[in-house]
Amino acid sequence: MIIFSLLNHLVDLLVAPFHGLPPIAQMVLLSLVSAVVLLTAFKRLSDQETIKLHKNKIFGNFLEIAIYRDQFRRSLICQGRALQHNLLYLGAIGKPLLLLTIPMILICLQLEYRLGYQAIRPGQSFIIEARIDDNVNQTAPELLNNLNIATSDTITLETPAMRLPDTGQVFWKARLTQAGSSNFIGVTLPGQGELLRKKVASDAQTNRFTPNKSKIQTLGDLLTSGEESILMSSPIKTLRVAYPAAEYALFRWMLSPLVYYFILTMIFGFLLKPVMKVSI
Repeated sequence: MIIFSLLNHLVDLLVAPFHGLPPIAQMVLLSLVSAVVLLTAFKRLSDQETIKLHKNKIFGNFLEIAIYRDQFRRSLICQGRALQHNLLYLGAIGKPLLLLTIPMILICLQLEYRLGYQAIRPGQSFIIEARIDDNVNQTAPELLNNLNIATSDTITLETPAMRLPDTGQVFWKARLTQAGSSNFIGVTLPGQGELLRKKVASDAQTNRFTPNKSKIQTLGDLLTSGEESILMSSPIKTLRVAYPAAEYALFRWMLSPLVYYFILTMIFGFLLKPVMKVSI
């Protein structure tokens, strides 16, 4: 958990100069840098000569199949050789690609934290959800009725709390009255100490933000934790702001930032591969 927190803050510093750029420009820059770094890493981690050898053997056997297609026995032998070299080729590229999945996952998480959701605009209504820990909800269900909400002066509650005792959830509808970096929501329980706060991202805030502020109980919670987690001793499991998912235009399609990033990275990788003399 500490590693992910340090990584989040490190990336905050690295991307700070680009906060003023449009989201698509940020994705183009990130994809270009990713393509260069991934190609460099793949070149160092892989045996380039072995990859070239098996690619040439595969091509040569397919060419021989086309030339001797009327000779069934020879064509069958060439097909077997092509399959053999194809398996050896997959083995040669498999290990470095597997190692590169780790940084790719980290990049995708950081992209999701920063460009995966739309910030709340002034005048826009949104849903707030708080959820009590399942064990607490079973042993002390009365805590749900005592859970209260507080907000900054820039946020107005539009509805009273809607409580669901069966699931331990509480919902509010709120509206952002003005943008600013000090927007926040918070929930508290009597006798539980200080207010549990979560920032509400507005147009004026371009740093990372995610819908959930959660306890880290599973790997999924860890991977989707774009901000500081809730202490395990707290009876509150999740505090959530329902941000709209972000989509960006690519020609006639509207794509999520992760799909957009993968497409751009593959394009840059394809263009840079011969320049960087990398065999894949």
